Amino acid sequence: MNFNFKIDIPKETAKVSPKKVKMKMSYGIITRVIITIPDGQKETAKLRIKYHGAQLYPLNRAEWYKGDGNIIDFEDRFPFIVQPYELKAEGYNDSTKYSHAFLMNFNVMLPEEIGWTEIPSKELLRLQELLGHEIEV
Repeated sequence: MNFNFKIDIPKETAKVSPKKVKMKMSYGIITRVIITIPDGQKETAKLRIKYHGAQLYPLNRAEWYKGDGNIIDFEDRFPFIVQPYELKAEGYNDSTKYSHAFLMNFNVMLPEEIGWTEIPSKELLRLQELLGHEIEV
């Protein structure tokens, strides 16, 4: 399953009150993430993605995605198995003249589609550490 989203961030959107967009998806494993940063941003707009209130992407928690005319494309094996099945994009924009956007694409597959008969313990641990509590599968 492939899910596409866009977040438009108005000019002068402060980091302390970022623009937020809910991204509803389906149960499964996030296997690929593509974030497109259109030309002209000059790193003034920033983006992060959260799952159940915890920052999922980028992995280094103090950082935000930024750029100017580039594509961030990576594979993952994140178990997207706790309801509600949604991510939240958060963005802010330091530009005083222009609004900016990020395009986000997520590939989600069922565990059996990637050869998993059960969720591997290291992936469950990653999810539990992110959410701060144990997960029952």
